[in-house]
Amino acid sequence: MLCHSYELSEIPFDIYHKIVCYPNKERLSCLYRIENIKNIGVDKLYSFGKVQIDKYNIIGKGHAAIVVLAKHRVYGIVALKIRRIDSKRTSLEYEAKLLETAYHCGYTPKLYLYTDDFIVREYIDGLTIKEFLDMVYSRENVIELIKHLLLAAYSLDRLGIDIHELSRPYKQVILLCGDPKKPFFIDLESGGYSLRPSNVTRIVNFVIAEGIKRKNIIGDVIKLDDDRIQLLFKLIKIYKNLPPDSKSDLFNRILDVLGVS
Repeated sequence: MLCHSYELSEIPFDIYHKIVCYPNKERLSCLYRIENIKNIGVDKLYSFGKVQIDKYNIIGKGHAAIVVLAKHRVYGIVALKIRRIDSKRTSLEYEAKLLETAYHCGYTPKLYLYTDDFIVREYIDGLTIKEFLDMVYSRENVIELIKHLLLAAYSLDRLGIDIHELSRPYKQVILLCGDPKKPFFIDLESGGYSLRPSNVTRIVNFVIAEGIKRKNIIGDVIKLDDDRIQLLFKLIKIYKNLPPDSKSDLFNRILDVLGVS
């Protein structure tokens, strides 16, 4: 979903190999991948995003994959995740199936289709947490952000899905159209199924860490003292060891202690 009207610039077809087979830049060895993206319905790639490959912009780049804005024949504007040629992962299938399950919680992009090398999913347009906090203008905005981050994390916990990278949510979460009530977990690369998922625990630890920093907007709003911090540590320790269907009351207690219920 695009929140604004953008003048999208297409990546020329003769440059596709630099994107689709990143970091390999040999065109001939990439022809099969270029053919594959066409076979799954991808018609165009766009230079869009804050990360650059050569002269072209992409949405994101990691150790295992890159993400580029694309046009699909059926689904329109999408995010295309491309497994890097040098990735240690042999397939994106596990991540795709995890994304398919997580979509039921309402806080992850919709999966459209996948292969071993590609994931075609909904594109979430918006702000990172850092971008949001840099421009936030009210106490209510910060409270809404923390509350809905925790609600989103709790929803994943109930599904038994654990995302390790949520301990550093600044780049892992996108607020749809900059709305603090609409956080989306966009990258499940570090995710997996767990009997004791710790997403809420990670978000609480993040809030505590930010809350004790000087001149920090989260700290200015939440105002955690030592007693509340120790109580939160105690609560999340208990929370982590409870089965998913027994966490509700304790989760609400955590919201109360943080002052975001």
